[in-house]
Amino acid sequence: QENLDREALDTVGIRNRNLYGNASYRGFLSDQTSLFAGLSVGLNRDDLSIESAPDLQQRLNGFHARFSLKPVWSDRFMADYGIEYLREYDQQRISHGEFTGSQDLGRGQTAAFAEANYFFSTDLALRVGLRTEHSGLLDQVSLSPRLTLAQKVSNNGQVSAAFGSFTQALGADFL
Repeated sequence: QENLDREALDTVGIRNRNLYGNASYRGFLSDQTSLFAGLSVGLNRDDLSIESAPDLQQRLNGFHARFSLKPVWSDRFMADYGIEYLREYDQQRISHGEFTGSQDLGRGQTAAFAEANYFFSTDLALRVGLRTEHSGLLDQVSLSPRLTLAQKVSNNGQVSAAFGSFTQALGADFL
């Protein structure tokens, strides 16, 4: 690759290894209550070397677990509530000659949610929900409302409008 700082070519090497897997279970506790449990795991490693720059090694490992119950109280009214946990671990190593530096950052986020679905008809539905999250890294709690109205317009289509307040965990790039 051409180097913009000097009149020479740099040899660039990159190696990426990525592994991802997930598993889920859906079953019924009773005729009117379903259960969902899921787990996903991701492992990523990037090794980058540029002839005229420090070598960089980055890792991002994490998992996401979710458990929810969905009771159906009538033909028109059902709920969905549960918990989630997300854990990420970032690791960066940089080396150049005798110098070696590193940064490690682990963070977890716990959430609980509840939603109610009301069906005015087979074509019109309303979903109202609330989600609370706790960021372990920032030791901060947020409360987020959710609202969705959906109208079925054909056998394979619908129009929906949604409102919500959403939060996102900070990535290692921002910390």
